[in-house]
Amino acid sequence: MTKKIEYALIVEESIPGHFYWMVVWRTRVVDYARGPMPTHDSATSAGLAAIRLHQADDLPAGVKTALRRLSGTRTEWGIETKPAEL
Repeated sequence: MTKKIEYALIVEESIPGHFYWMVVWRTRVVDYARGPMPTHDSATSAGLAAIRLHQADDLPAGVKTALRRLSGTRTEWGIETKPAEL
């Protein structure tokens, strides 16, 4: 059994209503949101999914690479970024 690497998830709201996630290992960013997410929960869910993907041992390399490219997309929010109402 291999030991899984421990990643940290950081979720930030840099602009009101725009949440970004980052997966960090030690002092290095290993994955991040490619665009803003509409809620803290959606950013947290996307970040946790990215961590699970990074820790997956049973996926072929090509599948893992393809899924990593999609890890920052806003699938539940649509293609366009919608700013929060102020």
